[in-house]
Amino acid sequence: MVGAAVFSSLPQPVGAVIAFAFVRWAQSFLPFGYGFAAGAMVYLVLTEFIPEALETGAELPDGGRRALLTGFVAGAAVMLPLLLV
Repeated sequence: MVGAAVFSSLPQPVGAVIAFAFVRWAQSFLPFGYGFAAGAMVYLVLTEFIPEALETGAELPDGGRRALLTGFVAGAAVMLPLLLV
């Protein structure tokens, strides 16, 4: 068992060097990836979540718009301070 553990661990230093090089190279692409992910989430919220929320809350007073706006404002109030960190 010890021999198998040592033998299976031999490629790890090579893999660590390759992973380090890849991370250093890919680090410059992170802002683009984050921007793409944020845009995809905004698109998803605008095209899927908000229409479904309005459809689900149709029986609420004011068609659920007040509840949706309240939730949006509360979420923004909680998340916006994270910009300062």
